[in-house]
Amino acid sequence: MRAPRVPVEEQYRLIMECRKSGLSDHQWCLNNDFNPGTFYNWVKRLRKNGFGDESADFKRNGSTASC
Repeated sequence: MRAPRVPVEEQYRLIMECRKSGLSDHQWCLNNDFNPGTFYNWVKRLRKNGFGDESADFKRNGSTASC
């Protein structure tokens, strides 16, 4: 069974929470019961749609992966 869809605003909030945690994206996902692949898809989709362009925290050293 599929997990319920997470609204875009919630995806952004979770990405920012991850980026401010000090953990790698992968470790944060594991600690918070998210599939890392799903998380990276959110990042990619939000960047493509211009979400978070005003925030340097949205990007982590120019990369979506920080494993």
